[in-house]
Order: sequence, then C-alpha cells, then structure tokens
Amino acid sequence: TELAILYTKHVPEKVMEHCKVFFSKLNVSKVVRSCERARLWSPAVYLYMADKQFDNSVKVMTEHASAFDNDLFLDSIMKVRNGEIMYKAVN
Repeated sequence: TELAILYTKHVPEKVMEHCKVFFSKLNVSKVVRSCERARLWSPAVYLYMADKQFDNSVKVMTEHASAFDNDLFLDSIMKVRNGEIMYKAVN
C-alpha cells in the first residue's frame, strides 16, 4: 500500500502495473485516494472495478475523459446500483 502511494507521488507511470500485480495486498481505499490526489484516473478506475465499486468507477470515467475506456465503461455500467449515476453517465 505504501509503495503504491509513493509511486503515485514520484513515479506515476508504474502505478497501474503495481496495482495489477499487488491488488490483493493493497488497501484499496488509501491507494484510490492517493491516485485521485495525484490525478491518476485510470489506476483509480481499475482499483474501483477490481474492488467491485462500479458506481465510483463509472462516476470517475464520466467526470474525467482521460480515464474513459469504452469496454470498461460498458462492463461497469451494467453493474451500477445507483440509477441516477447510470442515467447521468448515459446522457
């Protein structure tokens, strides 16, 4: 967890790889907060999706165009629980 946070601050290009390799050992909420502070939206979306927080992943993808990936969006929009987020994302 701490290494991922340090990567977000100092070596942002390694964050995604680190998250994919060590996801099961990460404290997801701490790493996501750090990614959002560093404006690393793609790793944040990946962590939200891996942690099954589909509402948050759709929200980040709709608010930040750099994090949008059509395949991830379609996968996660079907699993969103909050109808309001779904309607905002589609419109």
